[in-house]
Amino acid sequence: MFASDQRFTRIWKVLFATVTVFFLVATNIQADEIVTFGDSITKGTPYLEDREGRGRINIGGYQPELADLLKNSARPSKLYNWGIAGENTISGYLRIDNVLAQHSQADYVLILEGTNDWPLDLPVSETIDNLEIMINRSRSVGIEPILATMTPATDGGAEKMQAINSQYNPKIRALAKRRGVLLAEMYNALAGSWESLTVDGSHPNRSGYRIMADVWHKALSTPVVQTTQASVDGTNARLNGIIRPNSNTMLRYFFQYGQTANYGLRTDTFLLEIDAKEASVSVDISDLLPETTYVVRLVAVTEQNEYIEGNNITFGTSTSSSDGGGGCFISTISP
Repeated sequence: MFASDQRFTRIWKVLFATVTVFFLVATNIQADEIVTFGDSITKGTPYLEDREGRGRINIGGYQPELADLLKNSARPSKLYNWGIAGENTISGYLRIDNVLAQHSQADYVLILEGTNDWPLDLPVSETIDNLEIMINRSRSVGIEPILATMTPATDGGAEKMQAINSQYNPKIRALAKRRGVLLAEMYNALAGSWESLTVDGSHPNRSGYRIMADVWHKALSTPVVQTTQASVDGTNARLNGIIRPNSNTMLRYFFQYGQTANYGLRTDTFLLEIDAKEASVSVDISDLLPETTYVVRLVAVTEQNEYIEGNNITFGTSTSSSDGGGGCFISTISP
């Protein structure tokens, strides 16, 4: 064999080995598991004719489009369709445990419910309570919920559309903020062009579902920032929170705190250096006023300088502490 042929053979072997390793690594990427939960809009009417999604993967209205978006952003995902036509939030919270039990490794559950509460004359407060039950039950099994505002609906006339816009959705937004849950803003994304985005006044057409996929994708690409209960020792406190980076490669974070929701004080800013889907963060503060109630929230800052604000929690100080204070800030991170 000529020397040039031998060199060619060696080069080919190296290239073949490199491609093989790349293929094995790429195909070993574990797909995110995402549960999609709701009524006929989640199910995908009219494009999925069955009454129920029955957990089928990447099938429905927005699910195929969202799966493509996630794949193209290097987040291959399995989206399980658990929509049921005609479901209201009472039926929703009664069945969510059973659905989540079938997906113990799921990363997220996308919750879009409420449009079928209006014909039943359920109080808006009951709809919100039912959605909060779904949030609690999701988090209790380690699955992070993402909540959506209700989509427009003109099938019930101006009265239903008005109720969705001015009664239901403001309270859904407030619930998401209070619980530190990511919000998918469906209504605002669809309302301006709803007539051209719906097949029947209630369900989106293909273009409408495509927009819904974009909204879910944006939410899934936003860091989850949750303030959790502080640990208090006299006039010292450890502020705690949870951050899910959600494909953001660099995040900074800090806590705001004060005697009112205007805060007025903040900790130093720290860099979140963690290669995990979720990280617990803590910052110690000291020399607080005794016998005082404080409001605190965790804030994350993206590489694009976007501020993602967590929920508020409160804690109270007492008159004495075990270590006498100190005044320094200490940041700890655990995956």
